[in-house]
Amino acid sequence: EGPNDLRVYESFTDSLGYEHNIQILPVLQVTVDNSSIPLRVTATPTSGPAPLLTSLKIETSDPDRLPLTYTIVWGDGTTNTTGTSASPYADIVKTHTYLAAGSFQPTVTVEDGSHPSSTDHADVAVTARSSSTGFTCDHNPSVFGQPVACTAHVTPATGSVVPTGDVEFTIDGVSSGSPVHLDAAGSAVLSLPVLSVGDHTITAGYHGDALYEDTSATPTSVTQTVAKAATSTVVTSSQASAPVGQAVTFTATATDEAGNSATD
Repeated sequence: EGPNDLRVYESFTDSLGYEHNIQILPVLQVTVDNSSIPLRVTATPTSGPAPLLTSLKIETSDPDRLPLTYTIVWGDGTTNTTGTSASPYADIVKTHTYLAAGSFQPTVTVEDGSHPSSTDHADVAVTARSSSTGFTCDHNPSVFGQPVACTAHVTPATGSVVPTGDVEFTIDGVSSGSPVHLDAAGSAVLSLPVLSVGDHTITAGYHGDALYEDTSATPTSVTQTVAKAATSTVVTSSQASAPVGQAVTFTATATDEAGNSATD
């Protein structure tokens, strides 16, 4: 520690076999800092889809060869990792899995109880996984008044982890109500209200979760066609036969294909 003279020499042997040392640079004043703990932190890989397993490499040593204590703050709310290192200070390698998408800075602090502590970090970018949303309705086309259930199924593009989270449905551009949570199979079901005769656009937008990206900005859609329902009419009388002048009540009941009926 403190200023020191640094001299740079070039050594060579001439054609007669004599060795020579020649100073090739002016004398330089160099100060060696023994007051801080050298530290370098690197992560591998530094990016990838969740869940991302990354390896953190810690290169450090102590100027006075004292034992070191290190603390790793992973930056995702999980428990810190601590440990010790002693001379000759082999590289420290620790692994960690980031379960959710986001930008993280795993930070390492080393100290020896004598010198000021040193801190360094790495940058890790975890991206959401992609998925696709299939969307079908069990009766399409349907007839007026017929119950219809539409199912959105979210499938991961890679891997086998079933997506969680919510799906938001719209009918002709209007929200159908509260988002529907995916079940254990990654499906959400919407029971359609009674729709008017004609074509209706039904959409399903997945809002994502900790692993999978939000794709609700580009929802999947189906066109639900509702046709007029065929009806049958049955007329009954209050009496099978009656004398002249006696009042008789006739009742007409119309029933459609969906089983809905009306009486007059």
